[in-house]
Amino acid sequence: MAMSPYSVARAIAYAINEPEDAGVNEITIRPTLRAL
Repeated sequence: MAMSPYSVARAIAYAINEPEDAGVNEITIRPTLRAL
């Protein structure tokens, strides 16, 4: 099951909007559901 571009953008925006004193070093984005 593929993730929507909107879901990927929201995950990236979450990391970008973290406080300046917080460091985000790596982002792994993957779907939580699998098609059967």
